[in-house]
Amino acid sequence: ILAATLGMKIYNFVWVTVIGTLPSVVSCVVIGNQIVKSNYWVSIGVFAFLVIVMVVVIVKKDYIMEKVMYKKYKDHLDFIKKAPLKKPNAALVETVKLIGRTVYRKKLNFRYKYEIDIDKLEAPFVVINNHGSVYDFIYANLALKKRRMNNVMAYDFFCRKRFGKLLVKAGCIPKFLFCPDITSTKKMMKTIKEGRILGLAPEGRLSPSGSMETVNAATVKLLKKLNVPVVNVHIEGGYLTKPKWADKIRKGRVDVTVSKLFDAEDFKNFSDKELAEKLENALNYNDFEWQERENVRFKSKKIAEGADGILYLCPDCGELFSVKSEKDRIYCEKCGMEIKMDNYYRFSSENAVNLPANIDAWYKLQKDFEYANTADKDFALSADVTLKMPDADGGKFNEIAKGKAVLSGEGLRFDGGETQLFFPLKNLEALPFACKQDFELYSDEKFYYFAPEKPEVSVRFSVAAEQFHKRYLEEQLKRLPATDDLNEIRP
Repeated sequence: ILAATLGMKIYNFVWVTVIGTLPSVVSCVVIGNQIVKSNYWVSIGVFAFLVIVMVVVIVKKDYIMEKVMYKKYKDHLDFIKKAPLKKPNAALVETVKLIGRTVYRKKLNFRYKYEIDIDKLEAPFVVINNHGSVYDFIYANLALKKRRMNNVMAYDFFCRKRFGKLLVKAGCIPKFLFCPDITSTKKMMKTIKEGRILGLAPEGRLSPSGSMETVNAATVKLLKKLNVPVVNVHIEGGYLTKPKWADKIRKGRVDVTVSKLFDAEDFKNFSDKELAEKLENALNYNDFEWQERENVRFKSKKIAEGADGILYLCPDCGELFSVKSEKDRIYCEKCGMEIKMDNYYRFSSENAVNLPANIDAWYKLQKDFEYANTADKDFALSADVTLKMPDADGGKFNEIAKGKAVLSGEGLRFDGGETQLFFPLKNLEALPFACKQDFELYSDEKFYYFAPEKPEVSVRFSVAAEQFHKRYLEEQLKRLPATDDLNEIRP
């Protein structure tokens, strides 16, 4: 029973409990024998040695137990999937939070406004936050002050061996995004059951343009199942401080508001549709609208550089992938349109005919463009890509095959010769991407990394996939006249 409770194989348990007692038996015999012979100095030396060994064992207990218990995992990825949920390691988490409070507070210039007394809110509860910046993890965790939480994070962060083990030690929970993940759900429920705090970012991926992305459709169902209070950490200015497409931080200001979104009773009193509306309203943000009110200056000599990682459609001539960026300029190589962006993220131009209001408006223009394209049943995107997947032992991603990726109204298909893959449209709720690097997909508890030969097309695959899926949901809605709620027909 004890072996099962500890998660140890019976043979390991017998080895530890039986063989593990031998050092104490031998030490008692040796010390007793020396005392009988009145050899006190030898006795004291042996005793001191045993004390040192005991201290080392206590300090390194987690490492020792990991070596004993985790041999049942066949490789690193198996460990990531099956490793037992851990309480956040105090030393590790507090070290990260200390760096956040000191180094990153100065770099990011964030400030908090509390609408609840977070110290008096009893655990368990859930913390949610919008996701405009890679530093949202810092903002959300520091909002808890002296308390710690188990954070749900994208599975790919765990794939590198050393970093993955650190995340597990910190109590983080790996999640396969935009697809069913029973293991992750069980760990979330266990976090709450054990009276701890759970951290979620329901958008599931970084915003490319500084406004809210679609919220994972399963979030409301999960919150209802957890049935505990929900705290909202609302972040504004985070995107403008470090956009998805930027290499470096642009210091300005980040405003973080902490409030209570739901009490446990709310999950009984409101319908799923009402809960979803309240959730989306709470998460909703647009950093450019916030900037219109706050007028914050963001420091950078290259404020616009990198924006062509998400902007690929010229608003004047309509050419694809002719948009480039350099320092404070965004321009079209074909028609010569040129836009200047100042340190307040404001656009100005002397020759643009269709000048977008800001980067977010430009990105939404691309969404409208791709949505119109999806009305054509023959519309499809194709690209030569290299398919990579995580290394089982936690090393660099392995190249699986080279081939062609085709995105259409049916879904995403990969033809790599002997490697043939197909992901139906109903499962393509979102297609995360890295600017000028790749687009990514989770399916059947696997992570697929597609690196196009022309990496700038990554963003278009992501935008088009979202619009294909949006049209798919609308078509499904037409067949179900009894409902006007897209959340009810999402898989």
